[in-house]
Amino acid sequence: MAASGELFVPNPSPLAGRGAELGVLRDAWRRTLRLRPTVVVVEGAPGIGKSALVGAFLKEAAPPLVARSYGDEAWERRPWEVLRQVVQELPGARGGELTEEADPALVARALAEDLGRVGPVVVVVDDAHWGDRASMTALRLAARSLRNEPVLLVLAHVPVDAAVTQGRSWGRAHEGLHEGWRRLIESGEGDVVRLEGLSADALLRLAPSWGQPRLSPSGAAHLHELTGGNPLHARQLLQQVAPHALAYGQGPLPAHRSMPLTLISRLGSCAPATRDLVAAGAVLGRRFLLAQARELAGLRVGDGYGGEVTGGVGWGGVVRDVGSVGVFGDGRSGGVPGGAESAGAVGGAGQTEVVGGVGLVGVFGDGRSGEAPGEAESAGVPGDVGSVEAVGGVESAGVPGGAGQAGVVGDVGSARLPGSVRPGGVPGRVESAGALGDARSAGVIGDVESARAMGDVGPAGVVGGVGAVGVGGSAGAPGMGGGVAGGGGGDVGEALDEAVRAGLLVEVPGTGGRTLAFPNGVIGDYVYSDMSPGRRRQLHRAAAEFGGPDALWHRIAADQGQNEDVALAAEREARRQLLLGNLRLAAVYAGHALELTPPGPHVRARLLTAVETLLVSGDASTARRYEGELTSLAPGPWVDYVNGYLVLLGGRIAEARGLFLRALEGVRAAGRATPVEGSPLQDHLQDHETPAPPSTTPADLEARIATQLAIIGVVQLDYQDMVFYGEAAVAAPTKEPWVRAFAWFAKTVGTALAGDAGKALRELRAVHLPGAPAGLDGLVARGMIRLWTDDLDGAHADLGSAVERATRGEPLRIGQGLGFLGEAEYRRGNLAEAVRLTASAIGDAAENGRVWDYPLLYALACYPLAAQGSWEEAARHAREATDWSQLLASPMSFAFAAGARAAIAQAAEDHEGFLDAAEAIETHYSSREPGAHLFGPVRADALSRLGRTAEAAHELAEFVARTREVDRVSAHLAVARVRAQISEAEGEPAAALASCEEALTLAKEAGLPLEGARVRLVTARQLSALGRGLAAEAALREALHTFTACGAHAYEAQTRRLAADLGLNLTGPVSALAALTPREREAVRLMRTGLSNQGIARRLGVAQKTVETHLQHAYDKLHLSRDQLRALKLDD
Repeated sequence: MAASGELFVPNPSPLAGRGAELGVLRDAWRRTLRLRPTVVVVEGAPGIGKSALVGAFLKEAAPPLVARSYGDEAWERRPWEVLRQVVQELPGARGGELTEEADPALVARALAEDLGRVGPVVVVVDDAHWGDRASMTALRLAARSLRNEPVLLVLAHVPVDAAVTQGRSWGRAHEGLHEGWRRLIESGEGDVVRLEGLSADALLRLAPSWGQPRLSPSGAAHLHELTGGNPLHARQLLQQVAPHALAYGQGPLPAHRSMPLTLISRLGSCAPATRDLVAAGAVLGRRFLLAQARELAGLRVGDGYGGEVTGGVGWGGVVRDVGSVGVFGDGRSGGVPGGAESAGAVGGAGQTEVVGGVGLVGVFGDGRSGEAPGEAESAGVPGDVGSVEAVGGVESAGVPGGAGQAGVVGDVGSARLPGSVRPGGVPGRVESAGALGDARSAGVIGDVESARAMGDVGPAGVVGGVGAVGVGGSAGAPGMGGGVAGGGGGDVGEALDEAVRAGLLVEVPGTGGRTLAFPNGVIGDYVYSDMSPGRRRQLHRAAAEFGGPDALWHRIAADQGQNEDVALAAEREARRQLLLGNLRLAAVYAGHALELTPPGPHVRARLLTAVETLLVSGDASTARRYEGELTSLAPGPWVDYVNGYLVLLGGRIAEARGLFLRALEGVRAAGRATPVEGSPLQDHLQDHETPAPPSTTPADLEARIATQLAIIGVVQLDYQDMVFYGEAAVAAPTKEPWVRAFAWFAKTVGTALAGDAGKALRELRAVHLPGAPAGLDGLVARGMIRLWTDDLDGAHADLGSAVERATRGEPLRIGQGLGFLGEAEYRRGNLAEAVRLTASAIGDAAENGRVWDYPLLYALACYPLAAQGSWEEAARHAREATDWSQLLASPMSFAFAAGARAAIAQAAEDHEGFLDAAEAIETHYSSREPGAHLFGPVRADALSRLGRTAEAAHELAEFVARTREVDRVSAHLAVARVRAQISEAEGEPAAALASCEEALTLAKEAGLPLEGARVRLVTARQLSALGRGLAAEAALREALHTFTACGAHAYEAQTRRLAADLGLNLTGPVSALAALTPREREAVRLMRTGLSNQGIARRLGVAQKTVETHLQHAYDKLHLSRDQLRALKLDD
């Protein structure tokens, strides 16, 4: 079964999220074709999609001539390189005349003449910011001189500051476009298209065509946060990071392979203080306070590096230009710095040489790669620095804490040095990277046993500049002392300036420079992930002391073992996040609470809490890892409920129902109708210092169980259960928003499937408003019910809004919502979008282990694939739906699997296969809501195609009787079409045509283009049988137009086969019109424009009686009335 392996990847999508921008190019081309030369400048950061936008436009517009050229950094100083590429594409252009001394003004005149001569043309210059000056000048002057020539000039370029603001480096700075282009556009001759990052929703829709259909809405939200919506960055990150980590992970992601070498170079060329500031920010988060980062990095507030230095680094003791050697790492191997550029004092050690000027590789790394940068320029690499006997007590060095006379570092104060500090102020053995304790590798300060602050520097000679309390920097990182970050006590202003110039940090507008942020999440994650684990924990431990909302996360990240205090705090945070509706974060904190809990009475409750929150958040795959632990627990209502929930998502429906019923019986037997103390998820959790005693049952467990039983009623099509338990779920008391929302989902969907969709919609009428009890679950429910009740626009709006809100961070608990949005697109005729959405829905379910969704989602995905004629993929999806339905063994899963087979048989005109599938649908899905699928009276449909008219009529009558009380336009449409097929099989084309006309009216009313086009195939057969060839041909042409526009290639093929059978022509002029004389054809053409006979006579310059004669002859030859001929869809 493919759900756990390779998934179907649809064809590349059209440009997602760029509709408005594409519209600007379309409008410009329309102006151009009206002989108004136009210039469009497309600008944006590297990788933002400029070339993709231009390419999509060119593919759609299909101009007769395209002259495309590319700028390049290497060509910027080579005259005429860009223009040579342009003129090579222009027939007869004078490209050979371009010499280095050519005058741009004269070249521009010749170019304008060439462009005007070749007719409608689009000239594209990609990377115009690297275009050589001569070419760009000539192009600009030529564009200005054009007057009535059909020329569209498109320039794609990166604004001067875009590379820095995006946190990327793309070579040396460029000059940008000439100011003359702006003046040309502002004069009314063009437009500017500014491309920003794509929305998270657009990323979600693009992901399947990037080969990653498993991305979920919440994962798309995280991906957008990390990349700013840059398509190139997003695509590269998706190739590296599992979608599950994007959806459910917390904290920074692994280092990003797509980080360019130039950014690594800039990181390495920054001063140690700058690197420390960036490292501190990476630990604090993507947005952080400058004051906290400064303190964490051990930086001072001052005007420069001279003067007072915190941490005993004297004047000149700043180590700069370290590009490699495990900077910010732990230097476990290799990475011996060299290339000292200047002399200075390390730790106030007189004229000892400063280690600096290191090369490139391994910035922020841990030195494991073993690069050894170049030689020191002078021999002053410090060894055993005997002259500096004491770090403390040096007032001029600004060492915090008054050290005793023996020079022992005392009063650690605010330095937050991890590890124990021995009595008397002597630092103890600190194992964390960058600390004084036992940092043996690469010769950093280690094992401080006495008052000698810089003890026995080893052969590598790397001295980590003693900072606030003599904390040595990371091993192999010169000058990385000071503060917790290991900084050299540098000036925060200079560090900030350098970080901003390098594009590593930005100041958040409106904060007065007090709040900083990373330009995108990738930079911060790269810095964070490349620090050693020990150093990260050290920084987190220090950051926790700042307090605030992030303190708990820092405590969790800093802790290596089990800690009941932190576990209790994480448990409370999980509870808080659940109340806020942040299900993913609740699951994260509940998991940490369990991991940090020591053996004892709290493990059981926290295990159940963690598993349930994982299931609630949709992460069944992670929850399943605890299955063994759950089965070892003694039975009880809460245990039975969580076990039931887990096995339900695993597809073991009967087993789950048994566990839920036993849990419900246990709750009621125990009389647990009031809150029970001690449950981690109860609203009465008290803020006490000691944890509450473990609970056996949450207070609202009855509501939770009833909701799941209602859902089982839905999948089992047990109308009594779905209604009874749905009502009970909503009525049961709960203060948990997620419990209440899912209860409303279960109740209203069950109510609709039981035949009362009107009541369900009334109950959900305000679900889109903030604070609605049903929440996002209810919005999905309303979208599904609107889909079934033929309100396609409403369904699309609700389901699309639910997915879009999920990509903005709201939890979309109903993973099927993405699949039903795909079905809405299918019904609306947007097959390509339906394929992409259903592929994403399957991928999301597979990534997160929601087995019970598979039959439904594979079936929904099969519908558009079958219509497209993607036979191999459609068949594979149908097999998957069938195989998984055998595991679930529920009527709903059997019915959807049969629906997948029916869709393929219908599209392939396999009437026997269609009957087999139809009988399975009828057996398993005696629906009280006929709009839940479009098959309608499916068995009657199949029988009528096989000519078994008596049986078909009987089945049709039964369907009509069964659905009489539920008024669905789509069902009436299917009934009318099947009735037409029965009449056709009985040899009554006139009766069949009347039913077809009814069906076409209903298809238009319901907004079902594919269904309407399928009716036109039946219509064409009846018209042909009645001798109305022109009308039959027109019906087939209109059907073909609809199928082609929708991408329904299987039905296109059906249409062409039918036309061949009927002897009708679907290409070129309408064949039936050939029987008319030229005057008759002209009269018919003018009549179809709406002119009266008198108006036609005036236009043709003949008598009105003559026009009437011509038209009557045409009506007689074509067997059509005036109104029928006027209504036909013909290409005149």
